[in-house]
Amino acid sequence: MPTVNQNPISLDVRPVTPTVYNVPEVFKDTMLYITVKVLLKEKGWQYAAFHNISLRGKDIYPNKIPEPFDLKLDYPKNLQDKKLFATSHISRFRDDAENETPAIVKYSLKIEAGDTLLDEFIKESDTKNPSNFYSFIQFNLLP
Repeated sequence: MPTVNQNPISLDVRPVTPTVYNVPEVFKDTMLYITVKVLLKEKGWQYAAFHNISLRGKDIYPNKIPEPFDLKLDYPKNLQDKKLFATSHISRFRDDAENETPAIVKYSLKIEAGDTLLDEFIKESDTKNPSNFYSFIQFNLLP
């Protein structure tokens, strides 16, 4: 039953067109959740992050920090053709690092239906500081 969905995460370029995200029909009545994870690939660095998540044009993550964890979206049957936009702004700063080149950020966006992992997408930054990660998704319920 696995579906092949493309990685919707882009680095430093705000997408204009959404990436279609296919959800198998078996999950049409199962709540969808997203989780964002940020990991720095080198020791001696810390980060400050700000996250904005909107669904159907409305802000669904007013906290902005920390990373969204198991953020409830809706049931796939209610999300057909609806759009989700996620933005994460991540600034790195030295904390005893041996060099001045900013650590690479490993950014992941996980999509789950209930307790079932549907996809986990990963994108790594370059050394440009700060880094902006964008995801623009349009949901599609597969027949």
